[in-house]
Amino acid sequence: MKWRPFGTSLKVSSLLAGVAVLSLTKLVFLAVWSGIQPADYKVTSVAQAALAAPSPAYAQLPASEIPGAWNVAQQGGDPQQFASQGNLSEEWQNLRRRQEELQRKEQALQALERELDAKLNRLQQLENRLQTMLDEADVLRDGKIKHLVDVYSNMKPREAAKALEALEEPVAVKILSGMRGRSAGEVLSFVDAERAARLTEALTRIHIPLQ
Repeated sequence: MKWRPFGTSLKVSSLLAGVAVLSLTKLVFLAVWSGIQPADYKVTSVAQAALAAPSPAYAQLPASEIPGAWNVAQQGGDPQQFASQGNLSEEWQNLRRRQEELQRKEQALQALERELDAKLNRLQQLENRLQTMLDEADVLRDGKIKHLVDVYSNMKPREAAKALEALEEPVAVKILSGMRGRSAGEVLSFVDAERAARLTEALTRIHIPLQ
């Protein structure tokens, strides 16, 4: 009978010890959980802030330019500087395109200039040919005039005057200018007075005196 109270007290002590251990474990768990929670909250806040922060300049670049921006970032460069370099590259390309366009226009102008020079050369050659033909015509006309001068000089003055009346005044003036002054005067004496006055005035303008 004396051993039973000892066994009961032992069981109670064991239970109390178990409860104490559980309480201590719970306190330790609560302490540990309380110490970890602020850190987790801090990490979560940092992650959210990182997601909400604006992307760096090179994050908004095209895929083809991301390697260059990554190199700039690794070298400690400013992403804005890389963006400025991209703008300079674009301006340089625009200048190259304008230069190429100016070169094309210059080549077109040079081709047009060569074409105009060729046309001018052809026109000059044509002018020379026309001048040669005119000179030949003058020679033929002069030869014909000389022949007419001989013919009219050998005609009687009355007949020569009648023939001159049928000719144009410039031709008649040339024939009279080629005749000797006395012969021309005799022919004019049989020409109509008004026409004779015009022919005489024309002979005076070409400064060929009647001899």
